[in-house]
Amino acid sequence: MELQPASSRYQLEFALSHLTKEAVHAAQVLPQLARGLELEPREGGGRAAPAGIRA
Repeated sequence: MELQPASSRYQLEFALSHLTKEAVHAAQVLPQLARGLELEPREGGGRAAPAGIRA
């Protein structure tokens, strides 16, 4: 079954709208994710380890 041009346009517009919303959501979440992944100092050493990993 082939899509009619109007149907194809509707599907493309819907997909673009969905992707735009996802991109906005990612832009809002990424700074929080980056803060969660910041390095914290290890106990007893001067080197940093990923958050949540202890020596």
